[in-house]
Amino acid sequence: MPDEAALPPKPQWAAERVRALRSDGRLPCTSLVADWLSGKRPACRDAVDAWVGGTALVAVPAETRWWRQRPLPPETPSTDKGAGRAKGVCPPEPPTPLTVAAWAPRRASSGWYRRMVSEGTKGPSAEAWARTRGTLGTDGLPNRTGWLGRQRPLGSSPT
Repeated sequence: MPDEAALPPKPQWAAERVRALRSDGRLPCTSLVADWLSGKRPACRDAVDAWVGGTALVAVPAETRWWRQRPLPPETPSTDKGAGRAKGVCPPEPPTPLTVAAWAPRRASSGWYRRMVSEGTKGPSAEAWARTRGTLGTDGLPNRTGWLGRQRPLGSSPT
C-alpha cells in the first residue's frame, strides 16, 4: 500500500460507508447497532449522531460516566495567544455523575419493562429493559445527551 494512502479510523470509515450506501439507496435498514469497542470511541458516537433519519443502539463501557441532568460548564478564556477561545470546564461543584454500571441497581423494579427479543425454536425470548434520558461524559466532561438503556434477563436482579 502506498505511503500516501491513509485509511480513516474504523468508526469514520463505517460512517462514510453507511452514508454512501444510504445516498445510493442501497441500505434498506433504519437501525444500526455497535458494540462497546466502537461505543467507547468518541469518533464512532459522533458518526452515529451524524446519521440523520436512523436509530442507533451503541454499547458503552460500564465505567462510562453520565449525568441525569446536563451540568452547564462555564467557559473560561484560553491563555493561548492568538484568536480568543473559550474552554469548557466543569463547575466547582457539578452534579455527581454516575457510572453506567451504577445506574441499573438504583432503578426501581417498576422502571423495567418486558421486551420481546426473538422468536426461537423453543418459543419467544424476552428480556427486561429500562431506559432514561441523560448526558454521557467524555474525558470527564458532559458531552452528548441521549437515551441510556440497560437490559437484563427476566426475573433477575437489576445489575
